[in-house]
Amino acid sequence: MSASSPNSAGARTCGLVFDDCFKRHDTGPDHPERPARLDALREAFASAGLFEQCQALALREATDNEILAVHDEAYLRRLERAC
Repeated sequence: MSASSPNSAGARTCGLVFDDCFKRHDTGPDHPERPARLDALREAFASAGLFEQCQALALREATDNEILAVHDEAYLRRLERAC
């Protein structure tokens, strides 16, 4: 994930969503997605000054169209059944 500087109009062009609820997505010790990864990312972003370069975005549910932009229909249906 890269961040960019404000554009010529002064608007930030990269958004970030960080929320502690992401730490509940614990897939086990052998999977790369785990709570410690979120902590490491937060520390790295802070150290690099990226929070100041990005627009903080509020957490919200993704729409079906947003999910389908990066996943196929079968994935969306599995997600619906699991939730």
